[in-house]
Amino acid sequence: MDGGDSVNLRSEYYTITLKTVGPVYVGSRNRLSKKEYIYDIRNKKVMIPNFQKMYLDIKKSGLEKEFQKYLLGDDEKVSTLHKWLLEHRFSEKDYSKWIEYELDCGDFIGKVKALEIRTFMKDGYGKAYIPGSSLKGALRTCMLTANILKHEKYEKIALEVEQSAKVGGYRNTFLRKESEKLETECYHALGKTDAKTDMVNDIMSGIIVSDSNPIDNVDLVLCQKVEMHVNGNEKRLNLLRECVKPGTEITFELEITREAKKAGIDKDVIMEAIKLTGDIYYDMFISKFPKMKELQQNTIWLGGGSGFHTKTVINALFSDNDKKAVAVTNNIFYNTLGKKYKEHKHDRDKMQGVAPHILKVTKYCGRTYQMGSCRVKIEENNFKPL
Repeated sequence: MDGGDSVNLRSEYYTITLKTVGPVYVGSRNRLSKKEYIYDIRNKKVMIPNFQKMYLDIKKSGLEKEFQKYLLGDDEKVSTLHKWLLEHRFSEKDYSKWIEYELDCGDFIGKVKALEIRTFMKDGYGKAYIPGSSLKGALRTCMLTANILKHEKYEKIALEVEQSAKVGGYRNTFLRKESEKLETECYHALGKTDAKTDMVNDIMSGIIVSDSNPIDNVDLVLCQKVEMHVNGNEKRLNLLRECVKPGTEITFELEITREAKKAGIDKDVIMEAIKLTGDIYYDMFISKFPKMKELQQNTIWLGGGSGFHTKTVINALFSDNDKKAVAVTNNIFYNTLGKKYKEHKHDRDKMQGVAPHILKVTKYCGRTYQMGSCRVKIEENNFKPL
């Protein structure tokens, strides 16, 4: 990422378009219990009501105490909100007035037990969107991955990571020192201060990504978490996420500042980093799962469920030694997961030659998709301030 005198020192402005290949989930930390949404099994849809409007109508019907009793009940056998409404003679015509938006249930096969729903990030108007920080974080990982793959200067840090992963340490600070060294070596190249470790020297401060355009509610779908094993077996888990469905286009504005350009960052460098990251992720991880198809070009991964290797650079550090990459990854799990290490059966990773030995996927329209995968396109525009 070295600059040169020939670099055009004007800031450049682009539109980044993501086309979702698999469902994308960016969580809001909000969760809806089965008492907070209307699950219409027959029509395979979930309706999200305005709770205040619903409560006022129920109160007008003289059922306020009954409804409070229902909400406070902690019995697992307590019915879903949809069933409660039908039992108390509320028709679809009645509750349709409360609905803020509906969700296709996708390939969720729950027939009796309604599950908690983890909702997507929303803005102040209730519209789904992806924060610019989520995309920038993914780009940051790609840029670091590409830089590691192209330069031998990271070999010493790779050795330190390998040794520290074996020794272990405190969970909250595990490999922090090594991570900071990697980031400093890759990104801190602006030279604003003499101390290279100062954050003001981070070239990524010159890559500015806006929040996405609002995502229409019709482009949201419920997806159930599915674990795919190396042998092709799949296990559905009791977890539902509100996701952007495959085939949806999401746009962001991107500015590459003069400082970033001087440090050698441009559109082509970013796209090359995305390609290199996708290639190594496929070669060293996804290809171990025979049921998964080859990646489309220029794929990036965002959000929850996209997997450990989309957010780390372990495979890049040990790209020439697949077994070592598996061993280091497994040691990281051993030192950070505690009891969950064996609960999640990570003790089988090395034997199966892949860590983790489970790929997080979901089902939509009868097809299997990897969570969070998107095709990337970057186009120049004349828009100035973000």
